[in-house]
Amino acid sequence: MIASIGIKTLIDSEANLSETRNQVIVSVVLTVGIGGAIIKYGTFLLAGIGLAATVRIILNLLLPKTK
Repeated sequence: MIASIGIKTLIDSEANLSETRNQVIVSVVLTVGIGGAIIKYGTFLLAGIGLAATVRIILNLLLPKTK
């Protein structure tokens, strides 16, 4: 349900999904969020929507933006 709302939001905001950078970000975030990935360090645990949001922020900072 959350993934479909996120995709609807992307379409409504007219995000340019023809750019490879945006396709990579969307696909990785959906895979992490839906796939059940978990990062655990000691007692710290990051999973689900929190992990997907963190991955999105990191990818936005790391991947070069098109001009």
